Amino acid sequence: MATAARAAFELARRLAEQRDSLERLASPESVAAFLRPQLAHLLFERFVVLSFNPMNALLSHDVVAEGSADSCAVDPRLVFDVALRAGASAIILAHNHPSGSAEPSVSDVALSRRLASVGRALGVPVLDSLVITRHGHASLTGRGLLLGECSQAGVG
Repeated sequence: MATAARAAFELARRLAEQRDSLERLASPESVAAFLRPQLAHLLFERFVVLSFNPMNALLSHDVVAEGSADSCAVDPRLVFDVALRAGASAIILAHNHPSGSAEPSVSDVALSRRLASVGRALGVPVLDSLVITRHGHASLTGRGLLLGECSQAGVG
């Protein structure tokens, strides 16, 4: 009985820590800070999907594509497969630029808009799409590049 109680308290403590860490993901800056250690050092592009529940708590973050030093082919089916499997109510997209430039490319914007369109059709809005580098980031929603493409609620 005492072991079960200790285990329950430990689980509650871990859940509280997890909730506290998720609260940091309330802005593009906090999402970038969360992802930078995982993406900024890479010499190739990696595309990730952050899945959120209706309370904007992080359910999962999944790598859905890896590419070369200057491109990454992303299959929308994989993006929404991981989101739907996680039970996501909304997602944030992110990828790194090994070049160090956080400036979104024309293809970054086009892909993000395409994914936002698919997300709307599936009822899983894309809240933002970020480009992450060692020293900075760019939020497409923050720059107005996904304006009208994503939900007004949530990150951004």
